[in-house]
Amino acid sequence: MRGSGHRRYGATMNIVLGAQAQAMTIEAEIATWAASRPAWQRAALSQLARGRAFTEPEIEAIAADLRADKQPAPAGLKATDIPGAQPAGATVALRSVRGVTNVNALLDAQEMSFGVTGLTVIYGDNGSGKSGYARLIKDVSGARHHGPVHTNVFADATRHMQKAVVNFVSAGAEGSSTWPTGVSTDLRAVSFYDEACGDAYIGGDSELTYRPSALALLDGLIEVCDAVGAVLSEQLRQNQLARMPLPSVPANTDAGRWSEPDTHLQRRVMAS
Repeated sequence: MRGSGHRRYGATMNIVLGAQAQAMTIEAEIATWAASRPAWQRAALSQLARGRAFTEPEIEAIAADLRADKQPAPAGLKATDIPGAQPAGATVALRSVRGVTNVNALLDAQEMSFGVTGLTVIYGDNGSGKSGYARLIKDVSGARHHGPVHTNVFADATRHMQKAVVNFVSAGAEGSSTWPTGVSTDLRAVSFYDEACGDAYIGGDSELTYRPSALALLDGLIEVCDAVGAVLSEQLRQNQLARMPLPSVPANTDAGRWSEPDTHLQRRVMAS
């Protein structure tokens, strides 16, 4: 959804909602970079992408293989293997909002549907429910500004919890989210813009940071590398402690005289 805006014409407020949003492709860059890593790191990335954390015995096994100069079978990592990834050019498209309960004064039996392509225009008189649906969509999307979604002030709010079902398509796959709990992160790819968002962009002072979720895979690899490095460092320390001291050599022997620095014997051998 590219945005939402409104203008007032007498008693009518029109809202134009675009249905699609372009997905990001940083996952493809990570997959390309992963192909250049050693085989054991590619295997680690593949396991992390499947959502499997490394146990302590697995870390120790990696360290043992590295000491023995053994590498696992190469494991390929595709962009689509990375959690949250979508193919290049994939879109997230809203399909409908239904099952609304206790949201403003919206009727429970209503359903707002969106066109498969192009723009969907929602129009109507004041009080017809346009803003109620807009606030709900804004709350599940990637809007700069978020406001409260009020309950129905004309009903007993304590009898019914707020609820709505948002249907969407992500990379060609049908999805459904229940608001306010269980909202899919895919819907954050949908952009929303209204007057309050404009005020936040223009007049608000804030520090914004953005970090793609795909980078969590690299965080996991860093943790694995640090853990493997710690095991190897500890083993090196144990080797140092276990090292036997060299036996002492009597000073009046050739070996003893050789071990003394700058002796005549050393100079004669070096000169010969």
